[in-house]
Amino acid sequence: MEPLRRVLVRSPRSTDLARWREFGWLGEPDAALAAKQHDELCEALRSSGADVEFAEVAVEGDPDAIYVFDPAI
Repeated sequence: MEPLRRVLVRSPRSTDLARWREFGWLGEPDAALAAKQHDELCEALRSSGADVEFAEVAVEGDPDAIYVFDPAI
């Protein structure tokens, strides 16, 4: 198996996470904790040798945008 070389991530945005009920989430996310965990994930990926790319196009108001739905992108 080849090592992970490049990863596309999208940072959680507190304004988007505020709409969690509309998207059927079971509980209110902690925006500060989500940001901290996201930063830690990015650092772990970098430490393993992967290039971390950030999706910059905003998906306004969609808290699910932090999850990748299509691994073929």
